[in-house]
Amino acid sequence: MFGIYTHIQTQQDIYNILLLDNNMITMRDFLKIATITAAATTGLKFQSNSLAEAITQATTNVKFVPNICALCPAACNIQVEVRDERVHRIHGTPGHPINNGKICARGNAGVQRVYNPDRLKKPLIRTGKKGEWAFRETSWKEAVSANKIKEYYSISHPEYIGVVGGWLPCGFYKPFFKAFLGALGTPNGTGVPPAVCFLAKKFGWVTAYGFGEHPEILTDYERARYVIFLRRNVGGSISIVHGWRLGQFRKNFKMVVLDPRFSETAAKADLWLPIKPGTDLAFLLAIMNVIINEKLYDEEFVREHTNAPMLLKGLNPFKVWDESGKKKYLVYDISKQKAVKHEDALLPALEGEFEVDGEKVIPVFEALKRRIGEYTPEWAEKITDVEAEKIVEVAREFALRRGVIDSGWHDPKYLNSVLTWRAVALLNALVGSVNTDGGILFTGLAQFVTVNEPPSQAPKQSVLRMWAEKKGIALAHIGHTLQGFYDAIVNQDPYPIKAMFVFGHNMLTNLPERQNGRRL
Repeated sequence: MFGIYTHIQTQQDIYNILLLDNNMITMRDFLKIATITAAATTGLKFQSNSLAEAITQATTNVKFVPNICALCPAACNIQVEVRDERVHRIHGTPGHPINNGKICARGNAGVQRVYNPDRLKKPLIRTGKKGEWAFRETSWKEAVSANKIKEYYSISHPEYIGVVGGWLPCGFYKPFFKAFLGALGTPNGTGVPPAVCFLAKKFGWVTAYGFGEHPEILTDYERARYVIFLRRNVGGSISIVHGWRLGQFRKNFKMVVLDPRFSETAAKADLWLPIKPGTDLAFLLAIMNVIINEKLYDEEFVREHTNAPMLLKGLNPFKVWDESGKKKYLVYDISKQKAVKHEDALLPALEGEFEVDGEKVIPVFEALKRRIGEYTPEWAEKITDVEAEKIVEVAREFALRRGVIDSGWHDPKYLNSVLTWRAVALLNALVGSVNTDGGILFTGLAQFVTVNEPPSQAPKQSVLRMWAEKKGIALAHIGHTLQGFYDAIVNQDPYPIKAMFVFGHNMLTNLPERQNGRRL
């Protein structure tokens, strides 16, 4: 393939592009254009619009249709190249603020969602045993009438129906997905993304900032000075909204990558640390230890923009109360030598132990300092296989350059995942890299998330919630444990699920303990 692709600003520009590849312009058209160009360079006379006419003739059956890619939550802006009324290729829209004309391999493969020869275009009804590819095509009318929905309604048991959605239903079609659940009347509907993608990462950030889903926080690569990546391969994965920005500004900052393997992102790093899998939390705690004990943290930011000065009795807030709809608490004002409301303090103490109303109290920061004391670089070296000297070096550079630890992507793989991302959030706050230049930025979507927002809860009758509560799983109330469907289908525990709607997801291969799914 031989091609030239110029910067597109308008629809008209698209038709002024010279695209040379044997799928787009025939050899005859190419030679025609080449001959005209040669004539121009040798001084021969011809009509001034001859070249434009030749290009137009070669591309008259090509058009570019604006659209949005829905193959991941990034929602990249795209131009769908259509030739002779058939989708040929997908391009990123140049200059667009989300993806800046770039598109990943998954987005490019979107053409196959339309033309894949294995794409199902009609409903199929099984004619053989489970596990055999034995189906016959049928009409939608027959398919709808063949299911068991009416039967379960007639016996007043819509809860026997389960519904599972992947990225598309839960991300882009969520209003319709929820409306479908409501129409069915079943409490047993959930989405895959929280359980197998972002829930652990999100919850870690939420415990510190109040929000943390993909669209709510971004790393400011444009103005960053020092960036640490962990549990993420930006250079070789989806979400161009992050990848192109990293690539464009990569030379502006020092980049440290924690990854057991030499990933595409690690290949671009100034420092690659092949850390032992799942031990990132120990590394972060050791960095925190160095920053706090060497007093490398941003003291002004910590005092003014965190609850670090709040007084504790034991590990609980000493005094907290509501005032005009806002939470108030006490801090110890060094300048006044007494406890006052946090907004009235001139110089809130971060360290030390004080006596207030006959009780011994300490600031939150003092409690953190005491707790972090045992997590030394030498301790972390034994766990992570990263040398203690290197941990100290990274900690000092990170603090002195007011670095940032990247916002991450998905992380449901380890028991310590939630605390890992909570540690990331705390470290960014310690060096003042929260909603500041070169740090973690809060997007427009973050403003819609408030501490007063009622938590998302699954109905108490949800088999997934009941299953998780029985097993003592964290956040059981949100009904995210899809594995619970297995016991309901096979063992009728806590009650039977007899029909499943699955949208945009492959339960048998994508869930934990998938050997159970293969027995269904």
